[in-house]
Amino acid sequence: MIAVDQAKIFLIFIIVGILISFIFDMFRIVRKVYKFTDIMIYIQDILFWILAGLILLFSIFKFNSGSIRLYLFFSVFIGAILYTCSISSIITNIGTGVLKVLNTILNYIIKILFIPIKVVHKIICKLKNKKFISNNNKIKSAKHNIVSNKAGFCRKM
Repeated sequence: MIAVDQAKIFLIFIIVGILISFIFDMFRIVRKVYKFTDIMIYIQDILFWILAGLILLFSIFKFNSGSIRLYLFFSVFIGAILYTCSISSIITNIGTGVLKVLNTILNYIIKILFIPIKVVHKIICKLKNKKFISNNNKIKSAKHNIVSNKAGFCRKM
């Protein structure tokens, strides 16, 4: 392999390391905004490592003809370190803020969409309660008629 090709592949895998670190930051952002149980965190970790492995394998086959060399992993590590030391905290802070704003907007939209459902629910409850009250009055009046009627039958209910 020519040295120029190796340098090109080295730079490509530095970019792959940056990409994998960026994806890791996306998982971190979601974890900062939403609270998860331990099992969900384990599942997220497994998903991240599967995704990182697939990206790495795809890159190895795409850019290096499936040939695994030690310098590939070294360049991925360098890319991850460069990203983490340079812009990871900025990306994490911006991403957390954006996700919180989107979450607030989504909650507001959901509240607006549920207003008609709440109104219909209140109307149904009022009609149900009104019907129940009128049924109770009929039952009370029927009991009164039974008690007051010597024959023991209701004339009208």
